[in-house]
Amino acid sequence: MIQKIQELKKNGRPVIGCFPLYPPLALFHSLDLNPVVLWGLKKDFRETPESDQHLQNYTCSVARHLTEFLLSDAGTLVDGLFMYNACDTLRNLPEIIDSCLDAAGRKVPLFQIHVPMVPTAQTDGTDFFDNEINQLIKDVKSTFDRKFNPDKFMESIALFQNLRKTSLQLESAVAMGRLSFQTVAETLHTAWAIPGYHRIEEVEGVLDQQQDKGNADNPGILLSGILPPPASVSTAIEASGLRIAGNDIASLHRTYAVMPEADADPASYYRDFYFNHHPCPTLLF
Repeated sequence: MIQKIQELKKNGRPVIGCFPLYPPLALFHSLDLNPVVLWGLKKDFRETPESDQHLQNYTCSVARHLTEFLLSDAGTLVDGLFMYNACDTLRNLPEIIDSCLDAAGRKVPLFQIHVPMVPTAQTDGTDFFDNEINQLIKDVKSTFDRKFNPDKFMESIALFQNLRKTSLQLESAVAMGRLSFQTVAETLHTAWAIPGYHRIEEVEGVLDQQQDKGNADNPGILLSGILPPPASVSTAIEASGLRIAGNDIASLHRTYAVMPEADADPASYYRDFYFNHHPCPTLLF
């Protein structure tokens, strides 16, 4: 991940480090930023001595490793941070990280939204959420001297919609036994730190590798969780003659399973996205 971010810095666009689960990637892309979703940092930080000073030892590895990244020297690679209340742990990290960076003499622009955690049948959070998205756009524009263009936003939506569709095609190939789940999982995770157009090229390149014949008759299982299982586990599953017929993993299927209708109004588009994407067990409302 760190190496990929270093490569991103070379193209001149500011890098926005996005906390999982589902940041507004198309919006940032349309504002000429490079959004990077901070998944999979455990490979770069086996130990978490800095974050362990600030987070409880039962905090999930995703939060601990992304905090370790941001407090390390490598954290200077990001030009801004985006966070929202994706889960109980992540909703409480902004103040901790901001305080730690301030103590270290580092100032990183911090962008936040709050997604209303209310049953839509009981309370209408529409106006509140629309204001959150519109304020986010204002903050990003003023920080990076950008202008919002509805046409560019629609182009970015189309780009990420294409990426979602291609990701689902990869899943189908895995379900048919034509591609290895581990290959697909690694590709999609690596793609989080690749610019939009090149990201699609990377994903489509793996799609071209699928075998003509699969093993669709083999027993299929469903994987669930926040992150994919370790490579050794995925490999053992498929080597045993089983086939991974689907997944409900937050960093994979839940990320691209739902595609809102294209809408030039960011508030409307992301209201549809955040209120109607596949439910996640970390979001209890």
